[in-house]
Amino acid sequence: MKKLLVVLLSLGLIVGLGTAVSAADLQMKGEYNMFGAYDNNGDIAGGYSRAAMWQQTRFNPTVKVADGLSFTFRFDALEKDWGDTSWKTNGLTTIDETSSRRENATNNQKTQENLEFERSHVNFNTGIGQFVLGYQGAGTWGTAFGDYAITRPRAKWQMPFGPITMIAIWEKNIEWDNRNLNPTGKVDADTDSYYLAGVYKQGKMEAGLLYGYTLGNTTRLAATPFKIKLQTLQPYMKATFGPVYVEAELDYYFGKAREYEQPTTAVPDVDKQGWGGYVNAKLNMGPAYVGAAVGYMSGDDGSDVSKDKSGSSYKDWKPAWILQNNDMPDPLPGHWANDGGAGTTSKREQMTTYNVYAGYKVTPKLEVSTSITMAKSSVKFKGGMYVGSSAGFAPGTAGVEYISDNLGTEWDVTAEYKVFDNLTYTVGAGYLWTGDFFKNTNAAQKVDNDYTILHKLNLEF
Repeated sequence: MKKLLVVLLSLGLIVGLGTAVSAADLQMKGEYNMFGAYDNNGDIAGGYSRAAMWQQTRFNPTVKVADGLSFTFRFDALEKDWGDTSWKTNGLTTIDETSSRRENATNNQKTQENLEFERSHVNFNTGIGQFVLGYQGAGTWGTAFGDYAITRPRAKWQMPFGPITMIAIWEKNIEWDNRNLNPTGKVDADTDSYYLAGVYKQGKMEAGLLYGYTLGNTTRLAATPFKIKLQTLQPYMKATFGPVYVEAELDYYFGKAREYEQPTTAVPDVDKQGWGGYVNAKLNMGPAYVGAAVGYMSGDDGSDVSKDKSGSSYKDWKPAWILQNNDMPDPLPGHWANDGGAGTTSKREQMTTYNVYAGYKVTPKLEVSTSITMAKSSVKFKGGMYVGSSAGFAPGTAGVEYISDNLGTEWDVTAEYKVFDNLTYTVGAGYLWTGDFFKNTNAAQKVDNDYTILHKLNLEF
């Protein structure tokens, strides 16, 4: 009954807002997603198979208060695996897992108690540009490569100057001073990010450049205090040349992965020297298309303790159904059980991926496509090596080199059918010829191939 009252009160708030400003001033957008998958070999060692269904309901209304002034908010409801009575679900989860409660809640909470207001921001235009203030979308820039869509509190300003739009952002990542997480109260333990960017758009050409600076002070509370001072330069381009569409992005990371407040020869500072690159070219031929893409994130083999050469974590580029697909975590729970951690939490921070694809629109409503994806590690991992953590770069012992850098080759087929203009049903299948990377340092480790069968229903309104 309590859950029902919460839902009714939330819907009442929306109706109330619409009544106050008139129906013409309330724009309701949202989507409903259902996702189901069968995974034949979740641990790639012939251990087990599994299947699950997942759903999400998302509302994203915008209230127009006056010309040039609006308020936007977003909340999710019933974001859960079907039949899962815990909060932190252990199934095949998730599409766009941005919920802070979902990621941080304890296991004894119920998944159905998850009506969550995640974003709220005011947008207003002035003579010196547009301002967006509040909890809003973050983590995206240029192409999908290198992106990690999340929600963060930020202040954003943008203003067009002819074909160029200038952008400035201040982002609050972590605030510890007001959450009693800094017991000493004697040091600044916040983490903030600052961005300056410019985007050029003219005809069928788009290009941009972003500079970012993140100052991480939460690690000043560590036993050996240090700061994280990371910088990035990210140029990108998108262009159409007749039937050919091309997009590309370069991500360069530099600065200090660790800057100790009292550096010593035994504990030296750690410089950041990572980069990534991505190119995708697509040829459109009437109802058919073919294309190829390659993505690279540098890695670190731990040989130089004074440098962090790893790239960035990302989730939004999904070239395959199994390999690097965040709709089914990384790639599926258990798939990484035999890689010994590989010194990274996302497995995308130091990967090289090749993808070729083709598709055909059979009817205006039905499109079929297929792709082949190959992935390998960008460096030779070594068992026992630990090269990354939320607290910064921390190399450990080198250990024994991995058997192989090959993650495997995957073949996918997909069919999308538009039941209505706003309702799309997708079915897909993927087969992964698993690479010996998953044997870790043990040549006798059993590694089997895997396949998945899945379907998705997406309603947009």
